[in-house]
Amino acid sequence: MAEQQLVDYIKKAKEAGQSDEQTRSILYKSGWTEQEVGEAYAVLNPQTAQTQPKPQPQAQPQVASQPKIDDQPKVVQQQVKPQAQVQPKIEPAKTTPQYQSQPKFQQQPTMASPQSDMPRIRKSHLFLKLIMVLIILVILGGAGYFVAGQYIKLPYLDAFTKISAPKPEVIISKMMANMKSVKTSHAVLQGNISAVDSKNVAQGKLFFSADGDSDTGDISNPKANFTVNFSLTPPASEVPSPAISTNLNIITIGGASYVRINDLAFSSLLPLPPGTDVSQLKDKWIKIDQNSIETLSATQGGQMVLPMIPAAGNGDIINIQNLLSTENVFTFDKQLADEVVSGQDTYHYSVLISKATLKDLVDKMLATEIPQEPAGVTDNSSAQPMQNIAQAFASGFIEAVGDINMEMWIGKKDSMLYKLAIDKTIDLNKIYPGAGSQIGIKISATSSNFNKPVLVQEPIEFQKIEDFILPLLKLQEVNSDVSQIGSAAALLFGENQSYSTLCSRGLLNGYQKIHGTDLVNLNNDIVAQGANKPACFSGAQDFCVSTQLPDGNYLCIDKYGITGNIKCTFSKTVCAPSAVEAPLQ
Repeated sequence: MAEQQLVDYIKKAKEAGQSDEQTRSILYKSGWTEQEVGEAYAVLNPQTAQTQPKPQPQAQPQVASQPKIDDQPKVVQQQVKPQAQVQPKIEPAKTTPQYQSQPKFQQQPTMASPQSDMPRIRKSHLFLKLIMVLIILVILGGAGYFVAGQYIKLPYLDAFTKISAPKPEVIISKMMANMKSVKTSHAVLQGNISAVDSKNVAQGKLFFSADGDSDTGDISNPKANFTVNFSLTPPASEVPSPAISTNLNIITIGGASYVRINDLAFSSLLPLPPGTDVSQLKDKWIKIDQNSIETLSATQGGQMVLPMIPAAGNGDIINIQNLLSTENVFTFDKQLADEVVSGQDTYHYSVLISKATLKDLVDKMLATEIPQEPAGVTDNSSAQPMQNIAQAFASGFIEAVGDINMEMWIGKKDSMLYKLAIDKTIDLNKIYPGAGSQIGIKISATSSNFNKPVLVQEPIEFQKIEDFILPLLKLQEVNSDVSQIGSAAALLFGENQSYSTLCSRGLLNGYQKIHGTDLVNLNNDIVAQGANKPACFSGAQDFCVSTQLPDGNYLCIDKYGITGNIKCTFSKTVCAPSAVEAPLQ
């Protein structure tokens, strides 16, 4: 069916004297198809439309379509009959105004009028295509702008990013909730604690680091496997190298901890007691459990001498997690430049923990840590004072510390805490008036591999810590007893100007009028630690007391008040031949 506007255009072109060949060429270039043009000509002149020549510029596709022209008559005849019925309705409306405007065609060039009335449909299609191309270019250009903005600081992009970024308070709150669901993770901890005096002179520094995995999936059986390093450096004016440094592994599993010392070094400024051989502890797994704590505490008269590393069988971890996730601990301070941490794009925030918030949090934690009363005791009269003392100390310490600034790096995709850092200076004068020094604390912790499987296994071979510590504790006790013998000898000489009554028949003189009872008690305690009865030799101006230790070595003391590893054979035996100190008297 021919389009009426195309028929009208061809009719006007004919009236303007334009040849059919020119008209067809113009229409083809404007996007009209050969069939559409042919149908329009068939309406105007059914007999001659089929024989009209085609424009040669479009000849290449025309060869293939030529057979279609030869087959056209039947189609044309079918279109002519209905067209004859429609045309009387169109011609009076269209032709009369056109002949009225005929002078315009005569006043302008012959080809202008048909082109000015060119059908608009194909041009509008072209316009839509141009619009689509422009939209695509805008989208691609905008995407390129944002991509480039990741590497080059482009105008307006930074401001738009800040406007479109989620609120930090929302991200921090979501992070606290998400971290509560973490059961396994890998962590790297680094830090140092330094001290300076009132004149800002360095007083030493402690370095520490830890690297490993943890698993709290079973809260009654927390697991961890860490490699730990630390070193203590005294003031540079005293020693150029660390006073002590160590590298060790720590495994926590089944309510117990296992420690292996890989390297341990002491400075000469930290002399160990005679008979102490720390090399026996190296490259061996040492187990520490609740029984170990009780045994070592009993050895020290009921005092806890070694803290328990794991907190097994209780809800401490859960309590702390619940407090941190429900309390409004962090106050947003400012947003810092985003960074990539552990391979993750993160938001970088500065937050504040006020001292009031910290005090309230510590009080709530301490409230869950009231010691359990022995069986049969129903009140907590003894536990409450302990809690009050702990809270008073914590309150004073927090007051001295003040507000704490912290940096956080939170994942953009998963809202997990990938890193935190603290840099704080504490004035010890606020805790201990007259201390005259400050402590600087720097700590950073990086986390990754959240909720990924970790493997923590108990060492195959290990020894109980009491098997190593008890001999050292006993040796320390013997050292203390021998030193007290030297003090008793000094008092005796000050009273009588002689050491002669210190010993009796090669042993400590338990019959001595003033100090006899003390000497007997010291003798018995030395024997209780596994050492032999002290051998005692004394004269008016000299004395020497020694005991043989369980490992076969000797420990002695003389009038110079310095312990040594010499066996006493007479009163003038010198325990430390290099001693230059004055005698005890």
